[in-house]
Amino acid sequence: MGFMRHSGRSTPLARPPSPRPDEAGVVIVEMAAAIGLLALLLIGSTEVALLMTQKRKAELAHYVAGDLVSSHVGGFTCAQFRDYVAAAIAVYRAGNLGASTGSANGAEAETEVGTPEFRFRLAGVKVRREDGVLHARTAWTAEADLASDYALGADVVLPPEMMIEGQFYVLLDGRTYLRSPFHFFSTSDGYFTVLANERVFVPRHQSSLMLSGPQDARCAYDNAI
Repeated sequence: MGFMRHSGRSTPLARPPSPRPDEAGVVIVEMAAAIGLLALLLIGSTEVALLMTQKRKAELAHYVAGDLVSSHVGGFTCAQFRDYVAAAIAVYRAGNLGASTGSANGAEAETEVGTPEFRFRLAGVKVRREDGVLHARTAWTAEADLASDYALGADVVLPPEMMIEGQFYVLLDGRTYLRSPFHFFSTSDGYFTVLANERVFVPRHQSSLMLSGPQDARCAYDNAI
């Protein structure tokens, strides 16, 4: 059997041609553009995800505020309302990277919420019959960084099917000021849009829910209504 013999001469490996300077520059520019585009996509998708989380958290926290109030048993005071506000804030901020820690007016001690993009107001409304006509009258108002549009004793427009004599309702009017999670890079407030969240609750454990105790600028009532 024979063996293949190789000559002692070796053939050098061919080297790929070096890119010309202009080609290398094009490659660098294209890579920089691709990296920049990917960075923008990453930032944009992150921002959208955080904004959606902020929206869902605010809707949940608004519901929690109304549900806590409507589930209250016994006398209801302005101090207890502030406790429920604190609980709603905790729900809003939990796991919400877009939540702000600053106050709406720049003074934490002067605001109930201390989160400028999350605000709401409540009103207790009772349906009464006067001169044969049903009226839904505001018995109390309470607000968390959202000035109340409800005036004590004023009529509130409710759907006809809700105008039941003696029925009591808790109305919630919430606002979510959606803002960019990267608002700290901007000199503006960073708000994109304002979302409204309106809900109606019925007291769960008692026929009505009237406020009592000391009143303040954010919480007022008129039990004569």
